[in-house]
Formats: sequence, structure tokens, C-alpha cells
Amino acid sequence: MRSFLFLSLLASAASVEFLNVTRGILSDTYGHETNIFMPPGCSCQESGVEKSSCTKFECQCACDVTAGVCDLNCCCDPECSEEAVALFEASDSCLPTGVADSVYESCHSGLSLSTINPKYPLRSDESATEAYKSLMCVQRDNSGTKGEFFAAGPDLEDMYPAAAEVFGSTLTVVDCATTFDYECHYSTSVGVSTTNAFSLGDTIALRRADDPDSPTLVVPRFGGLLPLPSDRGDGVCAESGAVLFGEPTTETCSIAVTDLSAQCAEKGTFDASRFTEELYVGSKQSLKIEFSTNSVDDYVAMTTVPDTVPTPTFDSGTGDCTDALISVEYTVTYSSAQLITGVVATVTTGTISAGTEAVAASFSSSFVDSSSPAVADRTLDGNNVVVRPRSGNPGYIYGLPVLAGRSLKLAEIASGATEDDDAPSAVNAYVSGFPIFKSVDGSCPATDEDVAFGTQSVTFGEDLVSSCSLELTSLQLQEMCGGETAAKAAFDWLVETTADTSLIPKWLLTPFSDTDTVGPLETDEDLYLGIFGNADPLDITQWLKVASTAHENEATWSQAELTCKNMPTMTHYKIAYTLSGNVANPQPKIVSAIVDRTARDLTFNNRNLGDAATTAFEFGVTVDWVYVQVDEEVYSPPPPPIIFSVPYDVFYPFQIDSAAPRAGGSGSLVGVLIGAGAVMVASLLPDPLYEEAQDDEDEAWVLSNLRGAPAEDVRVRRAQPNAPLQAASSSPAGTADPAPEATTMPMMTNRGSDATLSCPCCFRTVCMDCQRHDRHRNQFRAIFVMAITVDWGVTERYKEGGELERAEGTEGGYYPVHCGECRTRLAVLDREDEVYHFYNVITSATGASG
Repeated sequence: MRSFLFLSLLASAASVEFLNVTRGILSDTYGHETNIFMPPGCSCQESGVEKSSCTKFECQCACDVTAGVCDLNCCCDPECSEEAVALFEASDSCLPTGVADSVYESCHSGLSLSTINPKYPLRSDESATEAYKSLMCVQRDNSGTKGEFFAAGPDLEDMYPAAAEVFGSTLTVVDCATTFDYECHYSTSVGVSTTNAFSLGDTIALRRADDPDSPTLVVPRFGGLLPLPSDRGDGVCAESGAVLFGEPTTETCSIAVTDLSAQCAEKGTFDASRFTEELYVGSKQSLKIEFSTNSVDDYVAMTTVPDTVPTPTFDSGTGDCTDALISVEYTVTYSSAQLITGVVATVTTGTISAGTEAVAASFSSSFVDSSSPAVADRTLDGNNVVVRPRSGNPGYIYGLPVLAGRSLKLAEIASGATEDDDAPSAVNAYVSGFPIFKSVDGSCPATDEDVAFGTQSVTFGEDLVSSCSLELTSLQLQEMCGGETAAKAAFDWLVETTADTSLIPKWLLTPFSDTDTVGPLETDEDLYLGIFGNADPLDITQWLKVASTAHENEATWSQAELTCKNMPTMTHYKIAYTLSGNVANPQPKIVSAIVDRTARDLTFNNRNLGDAATTAFEFGVTVDWVYVQVDEEVYSPPPPPIIFSVPYDVFYPFQIDSAAPRAGGSGSLVGVLIGAGAVMVASLLPDPLYEEAQDDEDEAWVLSNLRGAPAEDVRVRRAQPNAPLQAASSSPAGTADPAPEATTMPMMTNRGSDATLSCPCCFRTVCMDCQRHDRHRNQFRAIFVMAITVDWGVTERYKEGGELERAEGTEGGYYPVHCGECRTRLAVLDREDEVYHFYNVITSATGASG
């Protein structure tokens, strides 16, 4: 039986209720809000951006993977008490938080440094070894940069594209060579310790009472450890597995039926009481090293649900075994001191029919922290109102179950809601994640109670194929294909869906059994997947609806060919995922999903073997994962805005005048009062670091050094460094402040240039003062150049036809001229008059005169 994670508040142990959420919480806070860009548990790194539209975020606590419960060894979990955190820190077992390091480090080789500053005598070693040995590393943490983040689109359609856009019309799988594995960050401490407190991954001591009626002593049972039978590798259960503290686990495996009458006896293979009755669990971690008889005082008695576990019974007439073991789930409760306070074993039994070869059994363990926050202390913002296991916080952890569920309408769960409140507002999530069928012996179930059939969870980032074989006679194949009425009467596992014309086997759907708590999901259109691993069931905007394609061709029967044509036999799920958040702390998330169904012709091949002959037909479900590559971008917050606009130089220059008297008899005061758009300056003096004529001097230097202009004596105003400047308010009416003293200084005037010349390859400026040729408009001559190299060892002369060629001798000719940055040939230098002639350049500022 599949179970749903109902939105409940532990109101009663005997019944499961929906969370009694008021209409205001769902509609105002979650139900009708635009899908948030930033997942819960993260902080926005963008300046001035609301949570609902933030795409650059940092996530603080990746190990907080259980909502509403303290996760063991997770020192950043807000649900952990101070006592628990102190224990984690004392044992040096705090799990990584996932927060990106704020310190950025960059390393540079000598070769790269010489490229930046190629001045003599700086040299670089061309060998890779030497360059590697002399790396210079710079570490900085004072940058305004918030980090490098995965790029996200401006709206939801870009972030979560349509399935057709991601997968294409042919559902082609994109190459997903890039994956992110969180598991390498986790370390499990498993071993024997003399301390009392349990640590994550510790095994748990198990004992059996010496006297069931009056237990005083206990002796080891199942090798002294609480058992968790698991798949030994070939699908068969092995009872050598053990429960590990703090690690919720579900194992599905098969138990072979060899002698059902013996296996169905008391204490036989299918007697569930072997795992529950008269058993005691050690409350302290240190008890598991004591294998002799011990006092019962330090042990906790195991309780069961139901209170009395039935003993299996074998019916010799029918050959059936009733009340046989189907599943056992251990729920372990522990305190803030990490001591076990209770263990409950929930047992499920069923009937094994005669002739069954294998039984699908399930064994699981879960853990409850009794010191976790009370229901009243949990909040919607804390994402912990619904106590549930997470598959990451927030990004998915590779290999953990994909969160899945079906939508819930406000009218279904909110007290006082009306029928008009039919918009999906929450998600009824599966406890164990996205379930698909699993066949233990390879056969498809003939009935819903088939014990050889179970479920398995789709895990993040892992492709999955599950198939089964169905044996049908020719008559059964015809009935299955012969129409809705006949098929439903013959096979209760055929269902009608809204997306398919034909009836299809329910194991191709999710879930496949109509014994689910809220009924079968008979349409793929109501299937939702959690975008992040911590998606909140109370907020449907944190979930992604799975797109579906309709199968419109109806199955038909051909008597002549004994063939059921166009019968749905396979379901294909394709899930696209990507990385988000900080590149140094990536958060995997699901961005799109689609489900498609394929059909084929089923032909009965054994027509010559009689009416009882059968043919096997294959059915199955596949899950394919597609990685979507996204760009990366560096983000730095913009500078804070000025409160209001003021002239750019209103604050400059200011200086305190210690000699000027101040009204009222007190010392000098310079104040800038900004209010209501008014600025009042109390005292103004020239700043000794401010030079009014600096711009003129800079221009003269450029003209002298870069453009070769002649010098002329010009008069410029230069402020006197020590001359006080009277405040504007103190000047007599109708008078102006004294002007700076005018002085004479040599200045360079611009001689004019026909163009500015640049290298055509790297665009480096090579000449700012040149004269264009009268006839050849792409040729220039110049004397003052820059950023060029001259090949002094080569002499060239023009030959007939205007081409240059190498020449010998010391008379006449030209030297080749190249760009000093990229070595592109630009010009020649006349050996006699030392004039540069450019012919391979880019011109700009043509006709400029300054």
C-alpha cells in the first residue's frame, strides 16, 4: 500500500488528518503567489531585490534535510538545541553547511605577468615547469563582488522552460556529462565507542528478554544489533543488515518461497513476530559492545503496531499462508542528549497464495527527535510546519528520492473554504518520494494484492528502468483489447485515464495501485515534482507540474493476426535539471519534466499450443535525466544611490578655518547642512591638494609627449596655495570674490593631425600626429610614433611593381616596422630622413585638429 505525506498536525495517532490551514495562510501567503525564484533556506545576494524575484542567492545549511526535526551532526540546523549542537561540536562531527567561502584566490605565472608588463629586464621562462614553480597567488576578501552565480532568466518561462523546448519534439536526451555529487561531502562515523550518546551512523544494540513474563535480564538477538534486512545484491533479502542511527532507510527485497508450510509456521521465515516480540533496544550507544547477559534497566522495550502481531497460519487445503510478513518499519525516538527513548515496530501482513515463488518484503527505519520544536513553534517561513524528510536543503542531493505528489485544492483542506476555492494551493506529497512499480520476480501483478509486486523511488540524477512480464492466453489478450466493458470485467488492473484513449495497466501510472490512501492517480496531468529538495508541500509554487502527451490511438483487436494493435506498454519520464545559486556552492534543481507513453502491437505467438498456452508480454517504466547547461556570471552590487541630486562639486573643496572667528565666541565651524534640497556651507577655503590648472598642464604634457606640438607662452590662472577665499556670504554687495592670480607658463599647442592611427589587429594606438598622402588616402607619414618595434637588422627596397624586397648595403632603403603588441606589419622607416610611412593601419578621428 502506498502512503501519502498528508499535511497533518499529529492530532491523533490513529488517524491522519490534513493540516487545518486557514484560507488566509494559503491564499495570501502561498497559494496564489507568483512562483518564487529563490528557494527556502537561502538569503538573497542582490541589492534591492525582493525574495520573490531574487536569482542570485546563497544557501546556509545544506545538512538540514529534515523539516521540523533536528538533523544529527547538523550544527547550523535551527531546530537543534544548544545541548545537541554542543555534542556535535565536541565530537568534531559537524556536517558541512555548504556556504561558499568568501575568500577568493587567484594565481598567476611569471609568463602571464611578463605579458602584462613586458619591460626590460623582466623576463619569463618559456618552460611550463618553471612557470608552474613560480606561481604568484593573490588572496583577497575585501572585494565588493558577492561571488559567481549561475545565470537565470528574467522570468519563470526562462527559468523553467516548456518540456517541448527542453526535450524537443523527438524527446532527444541532451548530453549530461556534468553532474554534482553532494555525498562526497558527507562522512559517516560508524564504529564502536564507549560514549553513551549516539552519533550519526552508529548501529543500535538489540536484546531479547530471558523471561517474557518477568524480564530482568536480556541476551543478544540478531547478532546483538537491531536488524534491517536488505538486498544482498541479487534482489534477495539478507538479514545481516542493521539499522544505522539517524539514517532513515527503506529496503525492498524478495523472500524466496521454498517450503511455504514450514516458512509459515511460528518463528518461521514469514513470522513477523521474530522482528518485534520480547525485544529490547539499547538506550545508550556503548551497550552494543556488551555481548553477555545484561540488566534490562538500560534497555527500552519495543512496542508494536498493531499491539499484537498475528502469527502466520498455513491452510493445508488451499496451500495459502495468511498473516505472512510483508513489511516492518522501525520508528526510533531519541532525546536531545542523543539517547534512545523508544522504538515502535509497525508491521504489515498479508496472504501468500499457493504457487508463489517469491514475496516482495519491505524493511525500513525512521527517526524522531523528541526535543524538536513543537507544532506551535514551527513556521511557514521556516519551511518546517510539515515534518518530513528532505532530499536536500535546498538543492537536491544526488541519489536521494525525488519529491513528488499530487495537487490539493484549498477547498479540500482549508477550514471554512467554499467550493469556489478550487485553485491548487498545496501538494499531497508521497512519503518516500516519486514512486514507480518494482517487480520482485519479473512478473506483472495479476491482482492488487500480488505480494511479488512493490514500489521503488525515483532518485535524483539516476536513470531508472523497471519492467515486468505479463502471461496471457489468446482469449485473455483479446479480452484486454476488446473494449472497455469487457476489459474492465476481465482485468481490474486496467484503468481509464483522461490522457489515453485506451485502457492501460495501472502499474504504468504513478501510483499504480487503487489501494492508495487517496485513490489512484489515473492521470499524469496531476503529477508534481519538487523543484528543490526542500520543496514545501504547503506551497504549490515550489513544485513543478509534469507535462504529459496524450496517446490518442485506441487499441484494436485483429482476430486474423491474433494481435492487439496499438496497446500502451511503456511509460517514459524525462526530467531536466540544472545548477543554481553560487557557483562555489551549487544547488541542483529540477527545471522541467515530461511523461510520454508508447504503444506497440501485442501478437499471440503460441496459437498452435492450445487454448491454455500463454505468451509473455513486456511492460515497463523508464526515467531519463537531462542536464541543462547554464551560463555563469559575476555579480557585484551597484553603488548605493544618493538620497537626492546635488551639483557634482558641491562638497569640494572644504576645509576648517581655525583662525576665523565664529559667532558666539566659540571656535571655527565648517558644516554642511543638507535638508529639503538646501545646502549651506559655513566656511570655504581652497584645498592645498586641489590644483585648478591641472587639466591645462595635463593637456600640455599630452601634446608635448604624444603629439609633438611646439611650445608657446600662454597665461593661465593659478590659485595661490595660502591665500584665503572669502565665503560668498561675506562679500560686499555687488562685488565678486578675488580671482586666482594669472601667471605665464610654457604650454604646448596642438599642431593638428589628419588622423589617429591604430593597429588593425589589436587596435593599439601607434600614432596621434600624422599627415595623409595626397593621392593614396590609406597612407600616412609621421615622425612621432608609439607602441611600435623597428627591425633594425633588415633593410628593404621597393622593386618594380611597388613591392618591397630585402636588400643589402648601407645606402637608402627602409626598415620594417611592426606593432609592439601583436607584431602585425604596419609601416616602414625611411633610413635617410627617419620618417615613418604607415600603410596598414586603421584610422580614427580623421581630420581632427586637436
